[in-house]
Amino acid sequence: MKQMGLALMIVTCLGFFPSGVSGEDAASGGRVYVCMDPAHPYIGDLAGACPLCKKDLTEKSLSVEALMESLAVFTKAMNADVSAGKTDSLKQHAEGIVFISDKLAGIAPAKKPEKQSEFKKLAGELAEKANAILVAADAKDEAGMKAGYKNLESLCKSCHSVFR
Repeated sequence: MKQMGLALMIVTCLGFFPSGVSGEDAASGGRVYVCMDPAHPYIGDLAGACPLCKKDLTEKSLSVEALMESLAVFTKAMNADVSAGKTDSLKQHAEGIVFISDKLAGIAPAKKPEKQSEFKKLAGELAEKANAILVAADAKDEAGMKAGYKNLESLCKSCHSVFR
């Protein structure tokens, strides 16, 4: 049942936000560079090789769609980390979500650009939830990591309820 909820969340993330951007990042033709290996997703601002697997990073336009696709992969990896108690990779995935939330805060959602301030607020909350998971992982607090992931999942559902 838990896997079904996660699968639904990922499908929702992937299909929910149409492509198209507005705001400063879109005007400058912003880009992100990703490694979408499900075992160790990576996202950053610089081209080159993935620091984890050394494969070439894939360039993607800075769009809500690309960021949500990455967020879905990071969230799925984070769920596996929490279940297995893998604190090192959990921290890396939480840092990736903080990066994604920062980028999302600068983009208006294509479906409801008039709600950019609310979208930015939710992106900030996404960073807060990911940072709470980082703190729990640093402390090797298994209960805190699980609670943090549940809070993150809940936030995803809250955002979807507004921007569907």
